Amino acid sequence: MNKVFEFAATLSLAVMTLLMFLTVLNRFAMHGMFHGLEEWSRITFVWTIMLIIGCCVEKGNFANIAILRDIMPRAGKGIQYFVIQIMGLMISYVLIRYGIVYSLNTVGQVYGSVEIPAWVMYSSMWVGGIGLALNCFNRLVMSVQYLRGKTGIAELDGEIDLSLDLNYIPDKETEEEVK
Repeated sequence: MNKVFEFAATLSLAVMTLLMFLTVLNRFAMHGMFHGLEEWSRITFVWTIMLIIGCCVEKGNFANIAILRDIMPRAGKGIQYFVIQIMGLMISYVLIRYGIVYSLNTVGQVYGSVEIPAWVMYSSMWVGGIGLALNCFNRLVMSVQYLRGKTGIAELDGEIDLSLDLNYIPDKETEEEVK
């Protein structure tokens, strides 16, 4: 499921980038001949943010307090991780609930000069909330297993994912292990 959200967010980001380029081109080269490019780029921006929420949770680093976590015993790390997932589920509840309410309340309303249906933007809230809820629930189950001692969680056991670090250059041994 994460691959679907990652692909959709990447596609949305690419469309937003193209629309922003066309907006600038339209404004300066075509003197505003095409209308609605700015509204569509705004909508794709919102969709990109909402789609990427669940992907951030999947990586496990969205609410990582390393200084506090490093001094905690194993049980403390597991409890902190559990509480963070509960907080993520509460946030997803708000996104889903109000996203559906706003989507239903704006049926028939339009956004911008090209009259884009307003529910198009608000539906991104509940879609992003679903992605967040799925990943938080998965991580919640993992944290319970971690607390029972049945499994390990890489970011809690000190096996930090350095692939997100832009300054990290793996040595030859690490590259061979990955292959």
